[in-house]
Amino acid sequence: MKGKLTKGTIGTLVFLLLISAAGTLAIMPAHAAPTTIEVINPLNGSHDFNFSSDTTSVGSQFVVNVTVKDVMDLQNWQISLAWNDTLLDFVEITLPSDHVFVGASRAMIQGPPINNPGNVIWGCTYINTAPFKYWTFNGTGTLCQIKLQIKQGGVPQVSSALAIAGLGSDTFLIDGQSHDIQFTPVFGNYVYRTPQGAVPVRNVAIAKLDPMNTVVAPGFMFNVTVTAENRGNFTETFNVSVYVNSSPVGPAQTVENLASGQKAELLFIWYTQGYAIGNYTLSAVADVVPDDIDPSDNTATDTIHVIFAGDVNGDGTVDMRDVQILLFAWNAHSGDPRWNPYADMNADNRVDLRDLGLTLVNFLKKAP
Repeated sequence: MKGKLTKGTIGTLVFLLLISAAGTLAIMPAHAAPTTIEVINPLNGSHDFNFSSDTTSVGSQFVVNVTVKDVMDLQNWQISLAWNDTLLDFVEITLPSDHVFVGASRAMIQGPPINNPGNVIWGCTYINTAPFKYWTFNGTGTLCQIKLQIKQGGVPQVSSALAIAGLGSDTFLIDGQSHDIQFTPVFGNYVYRTPQGAVPVRNVAIAKLDPMNTVVAPGFMFNVTVTAENRGNFTETFNVSVYVNSSPVGPAQTVENLASGQKAELLFIWYTQGYAIGNYTLSAVADVVPDDIDPSDNTATDTIHVIFAGDVNGDGTVDMRDVQILLFAWNAHSGDPRWNPYADMNADNRVDLRDLGLTLVNFLKKAP
C-alpha cells in the first residue's frame, strides 16, 4: 500500500532541504575576485612613478610597493621585479611594518635578496605547524618595499616598466596547503622627464686631494685620499689617477655609476722608497668625460717634501737643533698648535718615538 504525503510530511521535507542547503552554503567558499600582484606607488596608490629633472635630481631614490590584492590562504610568497638597469639602480628591499604576515605574530623566514643589474628576487614565509596556531593571510596588503635610485636622465624623457617577472618560477604565491595561488601581475610605469630647453650637463671633478702629510722621509707608505665628484646631471663612470711628478701612484681606479651630485672617496698608496730628497708635485686627475663643461676641475695638486730622516729644520745635518724642534712637537698631531709636519717623518700624523728613532739613527749625519 503506497503511503500518501501529508502536509506534515511535506513540511518536514522542506525544512530538511532548507537545513541541508544552509549547510552547503556555509561550507562553500565565497567567490573571490581574481588575485593580483601589483607594483604600487605608495605616495598616490597608482602604478605610475613620474619624475621631472626640475624637481627630482639624478641620484634621488624612491620606494616601490609590491602589493597582493584579493588573496586567500596566503602563507608564502616570492617576487621578482625587473627594470631597465641603465636607468635605475637597486638600493634595498625590506618588509614594511604593515606587511601581509605581520598578523602571524612569529618570526619571518627570509632568504637574502638576489640582486642582479635590473632585477631583484626575494621572498618570505613562516612556520605554520605546531606549536604555532594555523594562520594565513586573506585580503589585500603589501608584500615588500623596494628602494630604487634614479641613475640617468634623458631628453625629453626616459622610461621603464617596473615588471613582475618570472611568473611561476621567480614570482609565486603559495597557500597554507603548499598549493600555488593563481594571480595576475600588474606592472608599474617609471618615467623621468627633462623639460624642453633643459641642457644636459656633464662635469666630473676632483673635489679634494688629501695627502696624509706634506712631508715624508724615503722608505715609507704614504696614503693619499682623493675625493671625486659628479657635478653634472648625468650618471658617470670614469677613471681617477694619482701621480708624483709624472710617475703614477699605483693603477688608476674606476669610479662606477656616480650619480649627479654624489662623491666617491678613493685611497692611493705611494711607496716613497728610492725617491731623492726634494720637492715633488702630487696630482690627482679624473678622466675628462665626453662634453665635460669644465675640464679644469679634473685635476688637483699639492706639493710633498721628501726629507732626509731626522733633518727637521732642513739645514742638511741631523743634530741637536733637530732634536729640540722634534721634542717641541712631541705627541702633537695635525691641527695641534705645536704640530710640525717636518717632525712627522714617517707621515703617520703624530710625532712620537718612531720619529725620534729616525732622528737618532741619522744623528750627526749629513743629507746626501
